[in-house]
Amino acid sequence: MRYFGEKSLSSKASKALDVFWYLALAGSALAVLAAVMNVFSISFGDPVTSEIAKGDFLIDRLSTADKKDWIELRSLPLVWKVIIMPYFVAVDALFLLMIRQTRHLLANFSKDIVFNKGNVHIILKISKLNVGLSVLTVNITSFLISIMLFFLCDVLEKGAVLQDEHDLTI
Repeated sequence: MRYFGEKSLSSKASKALDVFWYLALAGSALAVLAAVMNVFSISFGDPVTSEIAKGDFLIDRLSTADKKDWIELRSLPLVWKVIIMPYFVAVDALFLLMIRQTRHLLANFSKDIVFNKGNVHIILKISKLNVGLSVLTVNITSFLISIMLFFLCDVLEKGAVLQDEHDLTI
């Protein structure tokens, strides 16, 4: 199987990521809405928003350790909940931005555009976003992947220069 171009792995991954992008965007919007309703105990009187405001709608599905964490989070004062919320929004935003940039990169790969300065900039953006995400989530593996992406940027940049020189000679 080919990795680049039409009917390749990158084109299939691009299409799958396009679907996932919209699902993740909708899921993120719903999660933020549910978090705001939960933190501020907003209920419109119907059973759905009442359960969201109580915050116990998922507790039966959690493991014992997660239940303990959830109960601890629910018992925090409102001030701490308001302080914690931007952290979760920032992590979610970085994740969505990485997906968006990856969509652009895979779209280029599916058009058989590999050694291009635009791709170098996209991978550089993804790497920087991944560094931010790895710092926020304290994830060493993600940080190491970011470093590898910086190396890949350098390789693709040199490849883009060679591609430009090749295109000029033909």
